[in-house]
Amino acid sequence: MRTRGRPRMGNCCPAAPELREPPTVRRRRGEPSAVTPEFKGNVTGRYRFSVGDYKSFAQASLLHQSSATSTIDSATESILGPTPAFTTVDFSAGTGAGNWNLVLYIENAFDKRGQLNRFGQCGATLCYEEPRIYPIKPQNFGVKFGQKF
Repeated sequence: MRTRGRPRMGNCCPAAPELREPPTVRRRRGEPSAVTPEFKGNVTGRYRFSVGDYKSFAQASLLHQSSATSTIDSATESILGPTPAFTTVDFSAGTGAGNWNLVLYIENAFDKRGQLNRFGQCGATLCYEEPRIYPIKPQNFGVKFGQKF
């Protein structure tokens, strides 16, 4: 989508319960669907501009995911607990001319420690109280250089 020469993008996915649930899973009416967050969305804003012969841009992205259950089994879920909601922010800026470009970026700028999933390595009575966690990518920053041949 373009608005006055500035591209803007966004995406969100409020998942309908009938689309989030495998047909073989039985959960009580009103319980959240298993493993799938109720909402996951992102918004990206990018501003393009020129400085002399250099084509440049500045960009910011925001991603939010609501909490979700960790497993389809309600008994195990009561021990593991849900994955908490999280929000991350990314920034980038770049410039280029001719056949080269240079980009500075930072991902997960505020170093949020979101959890994608959690699970227990062994039986519920042994080690579910200290679950293993699949984290989101930690803060990452760098420089990218590109050249077209």
